[in-house]
Amino acid sequence: MPLSRKLGTEIALDRVLDWIAAIALRMHQSHNLGDILKVTVTEVREILRSDRVIIYRFLADGDGVVAEESVSPEWKPIQGQLIYDPCFNAEWVEKYRQGRIGVLEDIDARPLEPCYKDLLMRLQIRANLVVPILLRSQEINSISTVSDRVWGLLIVHQCSSPRQWSSVEIKLLQQVAIQLGIALVQIELHRRLQQQDRDISERQAALQERQQVEEKLRWKEALLRCMTDTSRLAFFVVDNRTDTILYFNHCFCEIWGIEYLESQMRSGKLKNNDIMPDCLQLIADIPAFVESCKLLQSEENRCTIEDEIAFVDGRTIRRFSSQIRDDRDRYFGRLYVFEDITVHKQAEQALQQQAERERMIYEIAQHIRESLDLDEILNTTVAEVRRFLQTDRAIVYRFNRDWSGVVVKESVAEGWQAILNMQITDTYFVERQGQSYQQSAIQVTSDIYTAGLSLCHIELLERLQVRAKLVVPILQGDRLWGLLVAHHCSAPREWHPLETELLQQLATQVAIAIQQSELHQQLQIANQQLENLALIDQLTQIANRRCFDRTFTLEWYRLMREQRPLSLLLCDIDYFKQYNDTYGHAAGDTCLKIVAQTFKQAVERSTDLVARYGGEEFAVILPYTDTDGAVRVAQKIHEAIQALALPHIASAVSQYVTLSIGIATVIPSYNLSPVDLIEAADRALYKAKVSGRNSWFTSSIFLI
Repeated sequence: MPLSRKLGTEIALDRVLDWIAAIALRMHQSHNLGDILKVTVTEVREILRSDRVIIYRFLADGDGVVAEESVSPEWKPIQGQLIYDPCFNAEWVEKYRQGRIGVLEDIDARPLEPCYKDLLMRLQIRANLVVPILLRSQEINSISTVSDRVWGLLIVHQCSSPRQWSSVEIKLLQQVAIQLGIALVQIELHRRLQQQDRDISERQAALQERQQVEEKLRWKEALLRCMTDTSRLAFFVVDNRTDTILYFNHCFCEIWGIEYLESQMRSGKLKNNDIMPDCLQLIADIPAFVESCKLLQSEENRCTIEDEIAFVDGRTIRRFSSQIRDDRDRYFGRLYVFEDITVHKQAEQALQQQAERERMIYEIAQHIRESLDLDEILNTTVAEVRRFLQTDRAIVYRFNRDWSGVVVKESVAEGWQAILNMQITDTYFVERQGQSYQQSAIQVTSDIYTAGLSLCHIELLERLQVRAKLVVPILQGDRLWGLLVAHHCSAPREWHPLETELLQQLATQVAIAIQQSELHQQLQIANQQLENLALIDQLTQIANRRCFDRTFTLEWYRLMREQRPLSLLLCDIDYFKQYNDTYGHAAGDTCLKIVAQTFKQAVERSTDLVARYGGEEFAVILPYTDTDGAVRVAQKIHEAIQALALPHIASAVSQYVTLSIGIATVIPSYNLSPVDLIEAADRALYKAKVSGRNSWFTSSIFLI
C-alpha cells in the first residue's frame, strides 16, 4: 500500500517517524558506504511500497551510475548501469543543489522532452520521485559561506502504473536524503581520521627502523675506520702483559686531552698506567669506569665490547674494545677504539624527544577527539598546548566575518593577564583578510622587538604582555576558522622546529574535531526537526493529535499524584462541511488556521495546551483548572471567535463562523482513566450540538 494511504492516522505517522530515526541511526553507526546505500534503498522501497528505488551517483564527467538498487522481481534491474541523459545539464544540477525535488506522477500526462521520455520508457518508469543527496562543503570568498555539493540522487520508481506522491512521502524521502548526506560526510571524516592514525603509526615504525639501522651502521663504520690511521677515531693498543703502549693516534690524545704527553708516549717513556691519572680526571663516574675495565682483562673474553663513557665536560665517548692475539692465537693485549659521539648522542636524544613529543601529540589528539562538545574540545586544546610547550599562555582566536576576532578560549599561567573574550581587531588581518594564514602559514616570533613588526603591532602585543609567540592556523577545508596561539610572556624564546611542526599537527586535529562537532550539531538539529514534525500539525502550526495524546496522559498522571483538577475542552466548528462546500477547501484550510491561532491567543497560560484533535475539531488541556475556570476559558474562546466575524452564509445558526464546546472536569484517580474524561467532554460537545450549536455545555464523570 503506498505511504499516502498508510498514513491515515497519527499512529501511522508516528511509526514512519520512528522508522526515519531508526534508519538514520543505522546509517550513522556504519562506516561502510555499500552497507549504508543498501540499507537506504531496501528500507525506502519497503516503506513506500514502490517498484524500484535507486541511488544515482554523479561521476566526474557529468554522467552518472546506478550505485545501488532495490527492485521488485518483476521489473528490470539497472544497478551498475552508466546512464547518459542528453536532456540533463548543469542547470538541473544547480536546481538540485538548491534543494529542487523532482516529482513525476504520469509520464503520459505531462509534456516531457522526447529524449527524457524515451529514457524513462526504456527503464520501465511510469512515475518517479527524485530528491538530491547533498554534501556540506566549506568555501571562502570575501566572507565565510556554506554551500552544498550534489553527490547524487535518491530516486523512487513506480513502474506498474502512474502514482500521486503525497507531501508526507516527499518529506520522508527528503529526510532520508539529508541523513544519507550526513552519513556520507561522516564516512569521509572517518576515513581521514583512520588515514592520519596510519600515518602516525607508519612514522613511528619508520623511526624505530631508522634507529635500528643506525645502530648497525655505527658498528660497521667503526670497523671500517679502524683500517686507517687518518680516521678521526681514536686508536689505542696496549700489551697487557707488559702494560706497554703499542700504538695510538693523535685523535686519542685529543679525545683524552693529553696532547702534552704525546711525544713521551711515542718515545716509549710512558706506559698505560702512567697516563691513567691524567685521563681519569676527565671521567664523570670513575668507579663505574674502573668496574667496566675489569671486565676487559679476562683472557677468555674474546668478545668485542662496546660501551659509553661520560666526561665531566658533557661529552660522550664511545669505547670499542677487543682482544689482540698472535698468529698462534695467544692473547697478549687489547685494541681500544674511542669515538666522540656527543653529536650523535644529542641527535639520538633529539630523536627520542621527537618520538616522545609525537606520542604526546597523539595522546592529546585522542583526548580532543573523545568529545563532540566544541567548548570542551577547545578547553582541552589550550590547556594541553600550554602544558606541552611549557609556555605562559595558550589561546584559541576565532575570526569574525569582518576579519576581526575574539579570544574564545584561554589557558594562562598565574601572574599573567587573562585575555579571554577580548575583542582583537588587527588592521593587518582586516586589510589582508587572513591571506597570510590561508595557505597553512606558520608565524614564528622569537622576540617581538627583533621581528620587524610594525609599531602598532608591537604596542598591541605589549598590552597583552607578549614577548614571543607561535601562531598556527586552524583551517576548515579552505576556510580560515581561527588561530591556535602560544604566548611566551616572561622573555624571548627560540621555538624549536619540532614544536612548530607538532603544534601544526595539533591544529589539524583541532580542525577535524571542530568539523566533527559541527556535524554532530547538524545531526542534533535534524533530529529536533524530526521531533517537531512529529508533534506539530502542519496546517495549523499548533500541537497535533500525537502531541495531545502524550501531553494529556502526562498531565493526567501528574495531577493524579497531586490530586488537583484537570479540565478538557473539545471544540467543533459548526457546519464546517457546509463551509467547505460553499467557500472551497482552500478557504476551509485558511479558516482552520485562523481559528487555531485564535485559540492560542485566548489560552494564555504556558501550562495549557491547544491542539488540533482531528478535522475541524480542537482540544484544550487545562491543568489545575476546575469547572468554573474551564467555563471562563470557553467563554473567552467564544468571544474571540465572534470577534473574528468570519462570514459563514451556509451556517444554520449564524451568518458568521461559530463554535460548539464540550467541557469536562475531574480530579484524576486510579478508578478512572484518561479516556473517561475525553468521553465526558465528548458528551458535553454532543449536548451543545443538539441544543442548537454556538454554545457550550459541561458534563460530569460518573464512577461505576
